[in-house]
Order: sequence, then C-alpha cells, then structure tokens
Amino acid sequence: MKKIIKKLLESPPCPGLVTKNGVGKESSPEIGEMRDVLQVAAGKKPLAALTFSKQKIKGNNAQIEIMKYANEKGVKYITQPKIRSNNYLRSVFYLPETKDSKKRAVALLTLLHLPVPENIYKYMHAGIGLLLGYKKNNIIAFYERNFEKNMHLTNTLLDKYEKTLEAWINRSIDPNSHVFKESNSINVNHFKPSRLA
Repeated sequence: MKKIIKKLLESPPCPGLVTKNGVGKESSPEIGEMRDVLQVAAGKKPLAALTFSKQKIKGNNAQIEIMKYANEKGVKYITQPKIRSNNYLRSVFYLPETKDSKKRAVALLTLLHLPVPENIYKYMHAGIGLLLGYKKNNIIAFYERNFEKNMHLTNTLLDKYEKTLEAWINRSIDPNSHVFKESNSINVNHFKPSRLA
C-alpha cells in the first residue's frame, strides 16, 4: 500500500466541512475532495459526493493512487451527466458491500438533481449531510451559519426530518431503476499526473 494511502487511512473521516468552529480544512491540498472517496473505500464513510470530471480533478499522483485504491476495493459511482455547470455535486461514490449504499447514493443524487416532495426539499442540505454521514451537530451549525432563523434546525427537528427522509428513501427510491449513469470503476486513464501549483 502506498505511503499516502496508509497515512490517510489512519485519519478519521471528514465530519462535514462546516463545524461549530467554522469551515473545516481538507487534510492536504493535493488530496482535496478525493479524501472522501478514500474513506468510502475503507468503509469509514457511507458515501462521497463530488463534482467529478476531467476539468475538476487534475489527476496528481496522490489522487491517482486514491482512485486505484478505490478501484481495488470495489468502489462504484453514479453520475448525473447532464449538468451544464461543474459547480454542483454530480457524482456519488459508494461501496456495494455496505448495506443499502447504492440505494442511498441514488437518493442523494435524486435529492440534488430531481424534483422531490416539499417535506424532503425543505431541509435538503440536512438530507445531504445525513446521507454523507456528517455529524448532526455539524449539520445544525451549517444551518445556523447559512440560513435565516426560521430555517434553523434543532436536534429534535433534525431527528424528525431524518425519519421523514428515511421513509421517503424506503418508499420512493429504487436502486435498480433510476435516470443516472452507473460506473463500475474510476477510469484512472482519464487523468494524467500533473505538478501541483
């Protein structure tokens, strides 16, 4: 196992980019958002979501090693390919052996890109955080920081929303019938190693 992979696997999974103390920092600039994909491959995180494209990921050596490791572990991903902007999450990575991971990946992309019921959409960002495995106190802090007071979450409200979200996923999401593109592995050959800025 490459040294960078071993070092990253020893670190805890990202609890969410927004914490009570402000915006969290990536483990290192050369890894970026691929760190979450590594955490999924190691079974430390349920899902990872990113704007995965040739334009966004330049393919430095560390990222390529993460992609290779994810492929070895059997990580798959689904993508919403019909997006004109690279500014929003379009690919969700999951480990098939993790229970309901594909179903939850489809739910996350549905939440991000397709019409959903109003009671699910109202706290969409909480749904994103819950599906990505973020800590509830970090989701609440995100709402306090970014939304008006009438949209603030409490623990009780977030617990209630989580039950509503889970019921919607179980009732409405079919992991084998969806509009997204499925990929069995990350095509490392699309990405050429480049020097870091």
